[in-house]
Amino acid sequence: MYPEYNKVNSFIKEAESLLKTERKMKDIFASLIRNSKNRAAEFYNDRGKIKHYNYKKLIKNCYDFASVLNDILSNQSHDGPIVLKAANSPHWIEIFWSILMCGYKPLLIDARTPKDNVINLINQSKAVAIISDDMYRYPIKKVFVDDITEEKALPGFTPNWENEVIFCSSGTTG
Repeated sequence: MYPEYNKVNSFIKEAESLLKTERKMKDIFASLIRNSKNRAAEFYNDRGKIKHYNYKKLIKNCYDFASVLNDILSNQSHDGPIVLKAANSPHWIEIFWSILMCGYKPLLIDARTPKDNVINLINQSKAVAIISDDMYRYPIKKVFVDDITEEKALPGFTPNWENEVIFCSSGTTG
């Protein structure tokens, strides 16, 4: 048998089991939990060494970051999305899931989007906060990526799942 067969077959079985759910974001996240021993991310550290961690760590980080984010955003309305404008990193996906776990729609924009365009998107979407690692100020609450990833998790967090995601494309993706 081909080594790829087991991976493809596993993916098909996972997709079939997902089709039997309510097809909500929490159901997709639950599929990550079922794969907790598998490798979730592989990246180069600051010294150029390849590092990786499994879904178990990713899931823990999602809950930890969501508990911190939930506290940071405790006074923010759920009437608008949270803009996620951050460079690719191992924490990007964890912050994405954390936003959903806190009951907010993530508005995903390219980290290289110019400030004026970001402000336009904020105004059009009626966003209530932005998570970014850039140097700009915005007319809404700004949360730095490090404000989430470097804080200690808070006890007692329970997810309040959102089921929508907003993607912002430059229009060049066809």
